[in-house]
This record gives sequence, C-alpha cells and structure tokens, in this order.
Amino acid sequence: AEKAGLRAKELTHLLISVAKGGYPVRKVTGLANLLREAEGFIPGGRNVKVDHVIAEDLWPTEVDEGQIRQVLQHIVQNAVEAMPGGGTIDVHAGNAIVEASDRLPIKEGRYVKISIRDHGPGISEEHLSKIFDPYFTTKESRRGLGLAVSYAIIRNHEGLIRVESREGHFSAFHILLPAAKE
Repeated sequence: AEKAGLRAKELTHLLISVAKGGYPVRKVTGLANLLREAEGFIPGGRNVKVDHVIAEDLWPTEVDEGQIRQVLQHIVQNAVEAMPGGGTIDVHAGNAIVEASDRLPIKEGRYVKISIRDHGPGISEEHLSKIFDPYFTTKESRRGLGLAVSYAIIRNHEGLIRVESREGHFSAFHILLPAAKE
C-alpha cells in the first residue's frame, strides 16, 4: 500500500508537470557538474558508460537545477533502455548563438547546447513525431510521461528540445537553454 501511494504521488507530480508545466525556480547555475552526474542515472548492472565532452568555457544558465536534472534523468534512462546490450551514451555541451536566420522557435541570443546521444536502434519515423506526447510509449511497463515532462520543463525555461534519429544507428536529444544574462 505504501509503494502504491508513493507511485500515485509520483504520477500525480508528473501529470501536474505536464498540465501546468511546473514553473521553474531559477538560479544561475553552471551545468557542467550536473551533466557529469549522468552516470548516476544508469541502473547498476548495465554495461553502459557515459562519454562527456563539455566545453571548459560553458556559459552559466539560469535554471531550476532539480527540473533540469529530471530532464537529463529521463533522457539518459531512455538511452539506457535503447541499448539493452550495453554501449556508450555521449553527453556533449557547448555554447551556441541563436540568430533569426536559424529559424528556431526561440528568441535570438546566447544558449548552452546539450546533446545526449545513444547508439541504439534509433526511433522509427512513425514514432518520431509522437515522442513528446503525453502517454505515448512503446514500452508496456512505462507511463509515457518522461519526455512529455521534459518538453514542458525545457519550454518553461524558454529553451528548446529536439530529437534527431537515424533508424538502426542512434537517437540524439538536443537541448538549448538560455545562457544567464549576467
């Protein structure tokens, strides 16, 4: 009964995050250490390692650290599940300038770009357009809220999350978060 209550609490929190967006409580944060925590999101007994490439001059961002940690956790867990036989997850971060000519649905300016790539089978074309939809999942044991929550969190940080995939080769999630103004 206690486990069921805790699961219900977690599910309710996820649903609120999708519905309301769970507005972030932001503070200026360097993301390098948070990105290095990615290995901690890998369940024990999995033959998965993380390869980090993080720019030394990575700009600070103004984010809700707990919410960004949740986004990273959802993406890393999906990457681990995509490689049941093991493999490497690439976590890259660098600075980026978004200009009007980029035609992205975010404001022009300075951003930190995070890319998380697995080397699994990729996402089918049929599923690619649905992965950020609430309750969409290809796994019976899942609720299909992790990526929907991640999308809402990044949107509420005035950022952008996109997916790139090549079936049979990889999936990569690219996140742009505004750099701190100061």
